[in-house]
Amino acid sequence: GEAHPRLGAGIPRIDHGKAMPVIRKMRAIWGVMRPDYQEEMGDRHEHQEATALMQGQVVKKIEEMGGN
Repeated sequence: GEAHPRLGAGIPRIDHGKAMPVIRKMRAIWGVMRPDYQEEMGDRHEHQEATALMQGQVVKKIEEMGGN
């Protein structure tokens, strides 16, 4: 099958990114983001809606884990 257009759009940005830190909080963050990015990739959320949902969940999870 063909690659999802949103995945292909991110490829040129890879050279400008930074590696994620290997810390417990990153695992928790990806965990809370998963449902919303899966909904977006399945075209069940618009990009801006999914982004706002993920941002709110990540901020909440970081606060629960003691900040930073």
